[in-house]
Amino acid sequence: MKILITGSNGKVGSELLNLFLNKTNHDLIIINRKKKIINKNKRMLLFKHNLLKKFNHKIDVDVIIHCATKTDLTVVGKNLKKKLFDTNINITKNIQRFANNNKVKKIFFLSTTMVKNNSKKKIISERDISRKDFYARSKLLSEKILCDKKNYFKTTCIRLPGVLSKKIPKISSQSFLKGEVLMKFISLMMINKDIQIFNPNKKFNNVTDVKEVFRFINKNLKKQNKNYVVQFSATKPIEFIKVIKILKNTLKSSSKIKISNKKINSFYINNSKLIKTFDFLPSSTEKILKRFCREISILKN
Repeated sequence: MKILITGSNGKVGSELLNLFLNKTNHDLIIINRKKKIINKNKRMLLFKHNLLKKFNHKIDVDVIIHCATKTDLTVVGKNLKKKLFDTNINITKNIQRFANNNKVKKIFFLSTTMVKNNSKKKIISERDISRKDFYARSKLLSEKILCDKKNYFKTTCIRLPGVLSKKIPKISSQSFLKGEVLMKFISLMMINKDIQIFNPNKKFNNVTDVKEVFRFINKNLKKQNKNYVVQFSATKPIEFIKVIKILKNTLKSSSKIKISNKKINSFYINNSKLIKTFDFLPSSTEKILKRFCREISILKN
């Protein structure tokens, strides 16, 4: 099978690329505007191209994994936020055009749980959506574009929670998305800085890692005959204080945990559709956290 991956320089796309190269026999096609990837693998074909421009190449592609996205949190003001929105939509439309012209069979689109409604619901599902955040709005509209019934292809929109990635931003940066609170805590714990948490006794499963995303996509490469939108998360929600303790113990951090009395909205994810419709059982919250922390501890050492 021939798989095109967009956003291969990003934190999720780069890890997915490596997993597909190392764990499967599929041929990989990469579109990269800076051509930073050194093509040493015979199974990988690289095109230098900016996805903001039309990509008119005729390429034999079976599946697209669309990871490319603009997430610059340093932008302020409505005009710049609108530009971020337009950037993501233009990229999606160019992917849509390319896929239809090349008769691509299937697209996996990495969306976000940030499209959730900002209500006080304790559990969210695929129906709980919001249009207030520019980034979330770009993802929501991209879902609609890629799930259009007129498309030649079918799409699975994977609404991801915070994704644990080996590309950990520096704590001084502003590149953490709203759903990436754990990545921020991990960054602090790795340098033994104190952290402050809210809602310590609330259930939490709003997390996954790239291995889980790879496992899901690889399992469902040939199993789609309609469009889907699905919430993605770990199974077996646990109390947030336990989440923090798992991170601290696995990372062997000396960070102190401070608990705030302030109450903020919290939720966990209903992933029953993921399990029933796709016959896919995600790993537990605890397993994902421990696995990831062990991996980055090895990298650090």
